[in-house]
Amino acid sequence: RVQELLPFKDRVEIAVGVESSNDMILNYSVNKPSNFSSFKRQAAIASSAGIALKCYVMLKPPFLSELEAIEDTVKTCRDVAPYASEISVNPTNIQSGTVVEMLWSRGNYRPPWLWSVAEVLKRTHDLNVRVMSKPTGAGTLRGAHNCGRCNERVLQAIADYSRHRNLEVLERLDCKCRNTWRRELELTLIADVPFPKDYRKDVN
Repeated sequence: RVQELLPFKDRVEIAVGVESSNDMILNYSVNKPSNFSSFKRQAAIASSAGIALKCYVMLKPPFLSELEAIEDTVKTCRDVAPYASEISVNPTNIQSGTVVEMLWSRGNYRPPWLWSVAEVLKRTHDLNVRVMSKPTGAGTLRGAHNCGRCNERVLQAIADYSRHRNLEVLERLDCKCRNTWRRELELTLIADVPFPKDYRKDVN
């Protein structure tokens, strides 16, 4: 109960796995029997009591394209920002014995690109709440990764940004594999998926 935390509210932070603000994604991709409206009601109670709320957002659960995953994560960060003291972007990684591992082993799923993590952080930089990421298993085939040549450099930039919110460390990143990542996003747009026009122009 929130009331029981009130004497310790200056020393307590509640961590919540929001994952997505899209109920369809929560239901079918995350397999989580909850909805975003329920989160908002509970978050409002914690907020009114002055208790900090750290929100975890999942980047690229199964059945989403890379671009769909970016768009959903950015939207979710914006949706939870009014309630959160901090937002952690968590790229999906491959855990043994899961549906995601089955899809991955059959070549039907790829963990998110590190470029996608950086993109989400850049596009949420304007929020009045800290958005950070500390990807689990990053740089490996089972975690968020790029081509291999730039993994360490991009991960370091993500870590630096997460600590200091210095946008420049993300904006100056580049590698040949970034073109491959951008092409993957473009292929989603060619399929005429209805994403915002500003993003359509950005990847052309």
